[in-house]
Amino acid sequence: MGTLDAVDEDVCYEFKFTVCAEAYDGGDTEAVIDVEGEVLCREGHGDDTGVLRAGELSGSVLRVGWALNHRESLFDHCDAHSQTLHEIHALLFRERSYELRSEIHEELGGVIEQDVLVLDVIHVFPQHRGRGLGLTLAHRFIELFGRGCGVAVCKPFPLQFDVTYDGAPERIAQAGLDRYSCDCKLATAKLARHWGRLGFRRLLRGPYYALNLEHRLPALASLTSVR
Repeated sequence: MGTLDAVDEDVCYEFKFTVCAEAYDGGDTEAVIDVEGEVLCREGHGDDTGVLRAGELSGSVLRVGWALNHRESLFDHCDAHSQTLHEIHALLFRERSYELRSEIHEELGGVIEQDVLVLDVIHVFPQHRGRGLGLTLAHRFIELFGRGCGVAVCKPFPLQFDVTYDGAPERIAQAGLDRYSCDCKLATAKLARHWGRLGFRRLLRGPYYALNLEHRLPALASLTSVR
């Protein structure tokens, strides 16, 4: 868990992550470990403290080394998990192999560690935006779960265009997404630039962006207006 004090001295944000602890500690289990994160906003002091959810994260650790050691098909695990991991496997790995494609090494300047960290969804709720919470939450996620991973991957895609909101303008408004651009191309480019502040760069001119975890992450102070 991490904490971040807001501009208002009566407000403090906490970051909590939930994983399958036994599996992540090296248990004999699946090649994909799911991680769910949340941002909690604490307001007030003492008995008057209130707690509200301010945001959420979904991600995964793709344990390539585990699959190799247990002679498990990396493709089968990714394909069974989700379309996202199916696409990431096809993008990153050589066919029927546990090794990254040479093009990926060239794009990222050489990747040493085997495992892959996947940042799937980050959603900061409307009243808590503008404080850098999304980038800070991603930063914490990478710090905590990036050990043993060579690369982190994400696909910048604005939530207002997600299929879960298709044909539901009231849900879009409730999520505070109606104030954002209706131009998917422009909104995606803006979001990609935003994640570029963490060091993510576009892979092979496709929709996925990656970060070589051998490189040092930017300081938190450069990512958020919250001190």
